[in-house]
Amino acid sequence: MHGYMSITIFLTVMMANSSFRAVARTNLHVHVVRSTAWLAHRPSSMRPTDRLKSSSISSAAPSPFSSASHPYTSPIVLVASDVDGTLLGSSHTISPRTIASIRALRKKGILFVPATGKSRGGVRNALGALGEELTSSMATGGVYLQGLIVYKGGEVIYERMLDPQVALDVMRFARERNVSLIAFNGDRILCEKMDATIASVTQQHEPMPVVVSLEAFLLASCHSLGPASAPSSSSTPSVKVSVTTSTSSPTSTASSVQPPPPVAATAVYASSRTPHSPQAPAPSSSNRTESTSIHKLILLGPPPLMASLRPALESFLGPRASITKAQDDMLEVLPSGGSKGLGLRKLLEALDVPTSRILAIGDQENDLEMLKMAGTAVAMGNAPRHVKAVAGHSTRSNDEDGAARAFERFCLQELSGLI
Repeated sequence: MHGYMSITIFLTVMMANSSFRAVARTNLHVHVVRSTAWLAHRPSSMRPTDRLKSSSISSAAPSPFSSASHPYTSPIVLVASDVDGTLLGSSHTISPRTIASIRALRKKGILFVPATGKSRGGVRNALGALGEELTSSMATGGVYLQGLIVYKGGEVIYERMLDPQVALDVMRFARERNVSLIAFNGDRILCEKMDATIASVTQQHEPMPVVVSLEAFLLASCHSLGPASAPSSSSTPSVKVSVTTSTSSPTSTASSVQPPPPVAATAVYASSRTPHSPQAPAPSSSNRTESTSIHKLILLGPPPLMASLRPALESFLGPRASITKAQDDMLEVLPSGGSKGLGLRKLLEALDVPTSRILAIGDQENDLEMLKMAGTAVAMGNAPRHVKAVAGHSTRSNDEDGAARAFERFCLQELSGLI
């Protein structure tokens, strides 16, 4: 007891001495500086995932932006964004604020990935200089054609094509109902005849469709796969595909070309991170655009017509294909199980980024799988109610810089304005 009182009296006297207080403050300052010195010397080239491992922020920390369906519980290292209806306004242009926010994300070290139904060339055209940056071989990568072509940098790491017999059946389905149809062959768009509806896709920055004999094009693909894939109707084994860029009928040709041997229509090109997928070397861009394989088909027409056709088309195709839509005036036919979500998952695996650390943003049905898998999911203000319900978070519309506001809110708080 006497010892305890002696120590207490000693400390009281010493703290009254100004010199002792100064020494104590100095020692405390040195301790704090040493404890935090690593912050000043950490490598500036650290990847976003490395910064997360070094961060003292707990992944379970509460957030003012949490929601029941998608709690914002961890820092975001990658943003996956739809393009039409999200980055682009109703005039099919991207605003200066949205461009600035994407560049701010990348400057901050957050990866940015376009995840779109558009072709890679369509993204370049739509986003201008920013599109060139995002689709370059130095960029993170991209998910194109509803997840059917996935790039990591300049390399294709995943690719799926539509079964040619399914494509033939859909083409005949559309022809019988006098519905406009286009086919995506890599960055090319093919059609059997040009009309105003088909030509309108160029307003969305896609390339001008090329007029071909789609049936001959697809029959060539069927025969290349052997008797099991060939249609039951008789056809000529050697097929020439007539190509023209005019608006005349396919029989009025500018040139006649023999298509090169196509790649297998059901092949899946994948990186070594997907060992259960059929393996094949990813084709070069030039080989892909010249092959007779089709990635997806789109039926175009007035929204009421598309809505009435969908049940019949789904019943006709059954499990052989997946149907989705990015706009009310379109129905897209994809390989069975194909989606943006699947394509994005392949890219995340290649980048070693967990789904819990991504922000996904979109506005339509074709974005649902991507929104469901994201740690933070945001629906545009112009999205239908069921898309907003899945996302859990919503922002302003595509004509009100909704995407930029979401990026600022969740990733760029230092730039955040009105949400």
